[in-house]
Amino acid sequence: MPLLFLLTIFPLELNAAAKNRDLPRVERAVRAEFDDVTHIRAAEAARDAKKYIWADTREAGEFAVSHIPGAVRLDPDLKGKALETALAGLPRGKPVIVYCSVGVRSSTIARRIQAISKTDVRNLEGGIFQWTIDGRPLVDVKGAPATRTHGYDRKWGGLLPEGKRRE
Repeated sequence: MPLLFLLTIFPLELNAAAKNRDLPRVERAVRAEFDDVTHIRAAEAARDAKKYIWADTREAGEFAVSHIPGAVRLDPDLKGKALETALAGLPRGKPVIVYCSVGVRSSTIARRIQAISKTDVRNLEGGIFQWTIDGRPLVDVKGAPATRTHGYDRKWGGLLPEGKRRE
């Protein structure tokens, strides 16, 4: 994707989609921007959830509120050797699904992973927001069932329905 798109159109499209509370539009923008990353829909991923290694690429506070059961946290800022080290700590032999709130941070990490390893990595379309909206299982940092997801911030949190969002 040209740098001009990255600097202007992609952020504008994402901001407009967030403002209009249009998660499908966010998903389309993420797929278009990260067309070199393999994406997987929540329904497909959930059908065979145990077949994957789940990696949450949100901040620690977001992860603590809720995450997909069995997920490990990968710092969204990992690059180079630090990312290689984190990947080496993951179980081998299964595809990895990375996710964040809506797919931008996780697609970025997926792209970095593809650049440094042969890991089969996929981005969860719509991120944990779509997972939450679909009513799929969540747990908090202690492993207890959770029903809400961290909204990242007020603008992005608006993509989650009332009662599903925790600020």
